[in-house]
Amino acid sequence: MSSWQDKAIKALEDSLYPVPQELNTIDWKCALSDKSERLAQHICAFSNTTNGGFLAFGVNNEVTFASLSKEDIEEITNKLGNIAKNNLAWSVQLEHTVAEYQGHAILFIRIPEQTNKPIYLRGNDIYEAYIRSAGHTVKMSKEQELLGWTAKRELSKINYRIHTDAIKSHLIPEEVTPAQASIIYAEEADVLNVAMFGMTAKQWREANSDLKGNIRDYATINELICLSNMENINAVLINDGVSQGERLIKLNQIAIQQMQVLEGNNNRNLLK
Repeated sequence: MSSWQDKAIKALEDSLYPVPQELNTIDWKCALSDKSERLAQHICAFSNTTNGGFLAFGVNNEVTFASLSKEDIEEITNKLGNIAKNNLAWSVQLEHTVAEYQGHAILFIRIPEQTNKPIYLRGNDIYEAYIRSAGHTVKMSKEQELLGWTAKRELSKINYRIHTDAIKSHLIPEEVTPAQASIIYAEEADVLNVAMFGMTAKQWREANSDLKGNIRDYATINELICLSNMENINAVLINDGVSQGERLIKLNQIAIQQMQVLEGNNNRNLLK
């Protein structure tokens, strides 16, 4: 197995545990989407990401696994290869492999980082490029580049680690199974979801059964920045022994305050 395949499996493992969420290095897909433009945006984003990234086919948003037939794999690789060749300003060479993970066959598509960045969609200008931020594919603006968007992505990763470490140290008793630990991590993720969006991930899925993905897939850039800040604040509150109910109230107040500031800055074109 090549080194990039090992990294792909490691990226999938890191995105599933302890808190299931897509990362800047990997995006899950249950099956092939018919939205070619969105697929092109994902390829563009990983091409602009340090060390590139992976699309993992065969993983549902509910973190269950879907079976892929030989025909499915052939269709996915052919379509993505054509998009990478024809839908971007410069052709991007993809690689793929099928690897077993926990007894399930996962199709990994490797999108390498490109040297001639930024990569953008064919027919658009250079500021219509896409990047990965907080586990999402988002449009990169000139203002974001000037503000040091790479530093913001690194801060998001650091806050995520601080948050999960605080949960592990203060909320998870010793001698629990990985499954039990995942429940605790998921509950804390929903504390942030309720504080930010007013509902849990499950409540959002039930109210939006016609949409694919999860609640954070549909968040704005400002909401994602606020969530990243809240992860760090929640870690501090956990370390201080503040109860979950009290933390939820405090985090909701902080979310309201920070969103007012971030949205208020829109007229200055700092963030899009």
